[in-house]
Amino acid sequence: MPKQSDIADQVLGAFADYLKREKETLDLDCSLRDDLGLDSMDTIELLYRLEEKFDLEIPDHDLEGFRTVRDLITYLEARV
Repeated sequence: MPKQSDIADQVLGAFADYLKREKETLDLDCSLRDDLGLDSMDTIELLYRLEEKFDLEIPDHDLEGFRTVRDLITYLEARV
């Protein structure tokens, strides 16, 4: 099982890859929509990649709870 810091690092890496940005430019409190500019389709695509990376399924009804990068990391830490 990955350590919590490993999960955060992997999530930030996935965001950086998807957004084509340096990981260091991302903050845990970045808003997915306002700061990172993700629309609903971008968010779904990114979450699909994270589901594959962590070998889990994120139910659609849980998507509403993801406002920041930290929200997503907290969610994954509780389930991995």
